[in-house]
Amino acid sequence: MKRLICVILVLALLAGFSFADPGIAPPSEKQGLSTQTVVSAVGGFYHESDLDWRMTNALGGLNDIPSLGDSGQEGSIDVIQWDPLMLIAQGQNSGAVYYAAVYTEDTETNGLGQIDYTKNLGIDTGAKVTGQSNIEAIKQLVYVGDLGSKVLSNDFISIDGAGNPSSSARFGLAVNTDAPDPYPFTSGETICPFGGGNFSPAFCSHVESGSSIDMNIADAATTTNGRFVMKSADAGVAVSHDIQVSDSVGKVSAVIDASIHEARSTEDFWDFNLTMWDPNTGHEYDFVGWIGIGSTDPAMESTLHDFTSVDGAIVKFDKSMSYTSGIVV
Repeated sequence: MKRLICVILVLALLAGFSFADPGIAPPSEKQGLSTQTVVSAVGGFYHESDLDWRMTNALGGLNDIPSLGDSGQEGSIDVIQWDPLMLIAQGQNSGAVYYAAVYTEDTETNGLGQIDYTKNLGIDTGAKVTGQSNIEAIKQLVYVGDLGSKVLSNDFISIDGAGNPSSSARFGLAVNTDAPDPYPFTSGETICPFGGGNFSPAFCSHVESGSSIDMNIADAATTTNGRFVMKSADAGVAVSHDIQVSDSVGKVSAVIDASIHEARSTEDFWDFNLTMWDPNTGHEYDFVGWIGIGSTDPAMESTLHDFTSVDGAIVKFDKSMSYTSGIVV
């Protein structure tokens, strides 16, 4: 007796208090790569795509990894002075971030059959905004096997991110004025004016998603997207994978796994006061100094595993999986 199966699932994971993954700024050079594959044939078939992409803004580049220190971008030192004699000299530097993305897709048959296969793959290293992707893959597959032959097709995407707090450290010295308050809980380096100040917490995240089919008769479509290169954190890091299967016979499965670790947007803060008297002028000066170190103490940990598998005569299987980590205004 045939098993008629209909599955429709939608899963979305939204991460972040008011801030999570900041993403990474684009490099000075931009690369784009795209492929289009269209096949309509009777016979055997094999296709594979593999992407391994790593980026960091660490001071020593990828040679600094696995240790993750400060960002290679220049720190800042500001001097503010006004009358009567009041002076602030302050500076800060930023923590480094690291991202690694993997995308793979392979499709093959173990015998003869009629196959229609269409695949569009695009890779772009430039900065992206909401609704755009650095990695985008769209695949459509129709197959009818002869004499029990099958088509096997697997899709997979993962994005790993890790970063030290930004700013990772700051210092200052003031004359006749007060030290600033420790950085508050804010939403990081964003364009949105309601996102808050200029501090983003330490983080470490891993998200992966994918699907697999093993079928005698297949009518399947997949869409895969990933984004982590951006000029500001407003767009958010994103991973998504969708699969639709209809009127097919065989096995299909889809999965998403996520592991998220975040610190708070706070810092360890020390200040000191010193009063000095100038005997030549008779003036008294109050000096205040401070040092702030961005916290790496864990404040949130979360994991997710969601898996669906079907084996039989499939009327409809529809599963959407997505992860977004960024600002929530």
